[in-house]
Amino acid sequence: MPIMAVMRIIPCRLSNGRRIPVLFRDTPPQPVLLPFLYVALKRQYKAYNTIRNDLVTIKAFYDFFALDGIDVDEALIDGQFAILLTRVEQFLAWLTTEKIAHNVVGRLGGLEPISHYGIDPITRDGYLRSLKSYLLWCVDRYSRSTSANEIGTLLSASSKAIASRFDSFLVATSRRNFSFKSFTDAEIAAIREFAYPGDPKNPFRHSNQFRNWLIVDVLFETGIRVGELLGLSTNSIHRGDRTCYLSVVRNPNAGMDTRSRAPSLKNQHSQRTIAISAQLFERIQHYILHQRRPIRNGRPLKLKHGYLWVSERGNPLAANSLANLFECLANGIRSRAPDLLRSASPHSFRHTFAERFLQYLLEVKGCDMERAKDELRAICGWSNDSTMPQYYSRRYIHSLANLHNQNRIESAWERLKSAPGKI
Repeated sequence: MPIMAVMRIIPCRLSNGRRIPVLFRDTPPQPVLLPFLYVALKRQYKAYNTIRNDLVTIKAFYDFFALDGIDVDEALIDGQFAILLTRVEQFLAWLTTEKIAHNVVGRLGGLEPISHYGIDPITRDGYLRSLKSYLLWCVDRYSRSTSANEIGTLLSASSKAIASRFDSFLVATSRRNFSFKSFTDAEIAAIREFAYPGDPKNPFRHSNQFRNWLIVDVLFETGIRVGELLGLSTNSIHRGDRTCYLSVVRNPNAGMDTRSRAPSLKNQHSQRTIAISAQLFERIQHYILHQRRPIRNGRPLKLKHGYLWVSERGNPLAANSLANLFECLANGIRSRAPDLLRSASPHSFRHTFAERFLQYLLEVKGCDMERAKDELRAICGWSNDSTMPQYYSRRYIHSLANLHNQNRIESAWERLKSAPGKI
C-alpha cells in the first residue's frame, strides 16, 4: 500500500483578523493548491465552519485516492476528471463501510469510539453536495478536455446511481424536520422584564445590564444571526431622513479580532440593512458614547477595535460569552417561573422574528404569500432561492388551520348544546 501524505486542516488568520481554514500537506509542508484556491476565491463569503466542513469532504476525497497513489490535484489540473468521477460511488461506500467515522465527520470535538464505523446518511448527502460543488468549480477553472456539461452529466448520473441505493440520498427529507423554537407572548414579556436594567429580577451584573438589554432588543427587532450580531461595529447603526437602520456588512477594518472564533457572515446575501426603532437607535448611541468602554482607574479604557459589543475587559464579545448571557437569562426566568421558558438562544429570537414578521405581512399589510416570502428572504439575509421562508409559511398555515379547526369544533359543540338529542 502506498504511503499517504498526511493532510490536516489548520485555521489561519488573515491580516484583517479574519480566520479561514486551510488544508495543509505535511510532506512537503504546504497548502494543498486547489482546495486553497477554492476557499480563497469561491468560498470566501461563507462562514468559517461551513468552509471547514467543505474541506473535511475534500480531504476525505483526497485521502481515498491517495490509497491508490493518485494525486487528486494533479488529476484535476490535467483534466483527468473521468478517473475521479467514475469512483464517486466507491468513495461514498468507502466512507460508509471502511473509514472510521471520527476521521471523516465534519464536526469539532471529541473522538468517536474506535468501534464506530461509517457516517450518518444525512452527513453523506452533505459530502456529496460539497464534493460536487468543488469538482464543478475545478472544471470551470481548469478544464482542458472535458466540458462543464459533460462533468455535470457524469455527476448527475453518479448521483442518480447513489440515490437508487440509498433512500432519498440527495433530498435528505429527514433533515427537514424543522424544529421551531420561537417564543410565546408570555416568554417575550418575561425576557423583556428580566433583561430591563435596574429591575430587581435582572440576573446580570450592573455593569453589563444596559449592554445585555440592547442585545436582547436588537435580536427582537432584527432577527440577525449570532455571527452578524457579534460582527457589528460602532459604524453599523445609522439614522436616515425617515428611519433608523442597522447595517449588516463585512467589516474587515473593525480592528484585529482577538476572538478564537471570529464571527463572519454566512454568505454574500447576508449583507443588508434592517430598519430599527428610533428608541433603539438612541439607546445604542448612548451605549457607544457612555457605556461601551470599561472604566479602568476612573477613566474609560482605550479600545483597539471598533466592534460594538465589548466584554468587561474591553475585548470584542465572544460567542461563548453570548451563550452564557442567554443561559443566565433563562436560568433567572426559570428560577421565578419554572414552567415558563424552556431555553433562550439567539436563534430562538431569529425564529420568533421570522414567524411574526411573516404574520404581520400577511395579516396587517395584506401581502400575498409569495410577496411575504420574498420580503422575509430580503430581511433575514437568505438567497433568492432559499427554501427557509417555506417552512415559516407552512408553520403559519398549520397554526391557522388548527385555530380554524378549534373554532369549528367549539361552534359544533355550541350547536349540540342548544339542540340536545340532535346531531
